[in-house]
Amino acid sequence: RCSLQRVRVEASGRSMTTGAGRGTMESGAVTEFSDVALIGVVPEVYRTLYELTCQPGVIENWRYSGVWPSYEEFVDRLWRDVFIQYCVVSRTRAELIGLVQCFSANFRHGTAQFGLVFTPGVHASGLPLIAASLFLDQLVLKFGFRKLYAEVPERNYHHFASGVGRYFVHEGTLVNHEFFEGDYADTHLIAVHADEWRRSSPTMSSIDAQGIPDPGGINE
Repeated sequence: RCSLQRVRVEASGRSMTTGAGRGTMESGAVTEFSDVALIGVVPEVYRTLYELTCQPGVIENWRYSGVWPSYEEFVDRLWRDVFIQYCVVSRTRAELIGLVQCFSANFRHGTAQFGLVFTPGVHASGLPLIAASLFLDQLVLKFGFRKLYAEVPERNYHHFASGVGRYFVHEGTLVNHEFFEGDYADTHLIAVHADEWRRSSPTMSSIDAQGIPDPGGINE
């Protein structure tokens, strides 16, 4: 079993306590709304991100499909094919609660893929929806992507199903696409269309008010 450790992070004018326990977080987030802030991914948080993704209930549903990577492998793959990513922080808890990623960016076609992972304790809190919305706002408004895709295993689809038709478009199903825990399972393809997202985003008004800050966490 992997538990989050309490560590102190100070980077780019930010200070927070990640993992178990409470602390403080100074201003300096890339973008924020309500209780959620997105901050850049820096080496000081790699260990905490590793521990977050190794938690039971997370590792089975993240990119490793239940195969526990070494810390060195995790760090090596953290930025592989990733265009931009942010740590997700709860401001009231002053805890790192997730990671959002954009990868496989194709600027000729205006497309990219996105991925989200959160500690299980926040799934019912509404914080993942806010974090995802802030991230998608950035990808649509700052970088001009016209379509953003996610591949969602059948076992995770219930997290997205209520947003299909409102925030997402279900564009297809890859039948028996993934081998997981002794059987083959479907993978759903969902997409965010930029024009529709501008009308439906629950956080777009905050972006309009704040403007679009220079992003952190870009793989350069």
